[in-house]
Amino acid sequence: MPNTPEAGQPGKFKGELAEIKDFFGRHRQFLEKYAGDSSIRIEPSPEGLGTFAIDLENGTIFVEPSRYKEKGWDKGKIMSSVCHEFEHFREMKELLAEDGGDGIWQRHIRKIKANRRFGILDNCYGDVKMDWRVASRAPVLTDAIERKYREDLFPENNLTDQPKHLQFAYALKQRAMLTEELVLDLEVQAEIDKLETIESNGVKLLEYATRPDTPMSMRLRLQARFLEPIYERLFKEDVEEKRQENKGKSSGDGNPESGEGGDRTEGEPEDGDEGAESNDGSEKKKPKGKSKKTDKKSEGNKRAGPSVEDAEESGEPINPEDYFRDEYDDFDVKNIEPIDYSSDKIEKKIKDYIESQRGRDAEQAAREAYARAEGVSWQEIKDYQAYFSQLENLENPETGEQVIEELRKIFRRIIAERRQERYAPKHPLNEGEILIRPAEAVAAVMSGENEPEVWESQEKKDLPQELYGDFDVVLVGDRSGSMNGAKAREQRQAIMLALEALKEFCDELEEARSDLKHDLNVRSEVWSFGGQAEVKILKPLSEQLTEKQRVSVYKDLATAPGSSTMDFLVLEKIRDEVTPEEWQKIKDKKLRKVVIVFTDGESDDPARVKSALDGGRVKNNQGEEVYISGLRDRGIAVVAIGVTASGRAAETTYSPDGQTCESIDRLAVVLADLLKEYLKDLLIKK
Repeated sequence: MPNTPEAGQPGKFKGELAEIKDFFGRHRQFLEKYAGDSSIRIEPSPEGLGTFAIDLENGTIFVEPSRYKEKGWDKGKIMSSVCHEFEHFREMKELLAEDGGDGIWQRHIRKIKANRRFGILDNCYGDVKMDWRVASRAPVLTDAIERKYREDLFPENNLTDQPKHLQFAYALKQRAMLTEELVLDLEVQAEIDKLETIESNGVKLLEYATRPDTPMSMRLRLQARFLEPIYERLFKEDVEEKRQENKGKSSGDGNPESGEGGDRTEGEPEDGDEGAESNDGSEKKKPKGKSKKTDKKSEGNKRAGPSVEDAEESGEPINPEDYFRDEYDDFDVKNIEPIDYSSDKIEKKIKDYIESQRGRDAEQAAREAYARAEGVSWQEIKDYQAYFSQLENLENPETGEQVIEELRKIFRRIIAERRQERYAPKHPLNEGEILIRPAEAVAAVMSGENEPEVWESQEKKDLPQELYGDFDVVLVGDRSGSMNGAKAREQRQAIMLALEALKEFCDELEEARSDLKHDLNVRSEVWSFGGQAEVKILKPLSEQLTEKQRVSVYKDLATAPGSSTMDFLVLEKIRDEVTPEEWQKIKDKKLRKVVIVFTDGESDDPARVKSALDGGRVKNNQGEEVYISGLRDRGIAVVAIGVTASGRAAETTYSPDGQTCESIDRLAVVLADLLKEYLKDLLIKK
């Protein structure tokens, strides 16, 4: 091979070549599909290597499936773990492609090498993201991942026999995949509960940091800012508890204590520097407690400094982590890490790779880095950009103007009105800046009137205080089978045009925000319906519209596989996900929320649609009839567009705000006209 792969940690035995070939022979198609674009691949470990390996130059991870066989795992667990390691490799490649990512990576590795405990926290929290990535890319492996957590990683729910800092790390990992409640030390549970309350725009910190699309650099920043200070404090408390235990066991002959400073990891600065320092300030005296395991040291132990036994014999400073060597060893046994990215050999290989990339074409490297950061391939972005360039030329046949330009005009007007002070004419006056009645002025002067009311002045008007500060647009696409063909194509065109226009609006608002006297936030959301499988959110409600989200919606709307028309389920979900705070803002006219539904046929349950729209009585879990408010009766506008004559039922089901677009090539124009109509609510009433 032109680029020799750098191997990870070997297992207890070397897998036979025939066994590896058999594994890839049976699963190659799945692995190739899982890997996605050709920029990164999964390949069998070369003959004679007997372990996992990486080749950064060619973007390849070499896997040795038998590495997991010592655990007695079944095919599902092995496959999920292979994909898990692939995601670690993919994440590292993505980070190295970021601007400044190489520095973040190297500081991160130094931190892991300096402190074994930090490696455990990072492993636990980072693994959550890897497993979510695997589950999202291959849902068929979700059950295997859960079984691995339940049977191998957390067979016991009571963790109170573990040091508190490890309880904290383990709880972060377990809670993400299992529903079973862990039994934790009360202090640890309190810290987890506090973290659960931290959120931004409705997204919880612990979930955001481990989402599949969250960059590693952001995860490390959040980890250092919110998790590591708690972890370090709990570690120090555990160390102090161990010291006190050893004091109690001493014979009173001046039993020593390690220095309070100990081996310490500094928190990450705000700019994302994952730098760490190790500061062994412990005294040279020794506690009498000994580790149980003395026959074998793991690679982590070799990095962690002298053992308790060695310290007793040599008088060297004791690393406080040695108090927990048994627990750390147990962690290593349960959590197989086939590739140790902090090993000297792999670290050097990565440094060499970073150096080699500095000579590449900067523009192409930037494009690829941007695409990776967005979670899509550069080719997908190019294809989508070519598609949208055609949409921009779409004209409104009634005005002869580009549809998107009509929307841009109203966007600019909304921003201008909220930015500028408003002036209103005041006339007639006997003095002013503009002479508006010159003939009357001449006649009045000739008749002896010195101050005729023939002038106009501009009077400053304050902007009205009651303006919508938030505007939500929710688009709902029909993916039932009858939409296949031209209908699906035109529906996608209409929705993507609207999304791109709204993205431009958000971008312009952000640029002008510092000058706005009345702020405005515009959010978009996309849902689809069809059969049960098609009832899902395609783009979550937010001001952002990333490349990945646009490409994803574009792809999803290309197909219409549904065998039903369950539009009512989407309406109910939209209704139920509105928060109490948002309902109040709608009531106070601080939030305008508009839902626009496309449909080309009769709903499977028109009565449920009506109930979701206008409210109605339903039975609760106790069988009692209760009234549930609908979207419209609480202030949300819901409009339906029937696609061609076959969608005329929308006029009745969604009455009085249902309409039919019989000519599908006008679908984008109809949607744009609806947006313009509701955007007028954001304008200052004249």
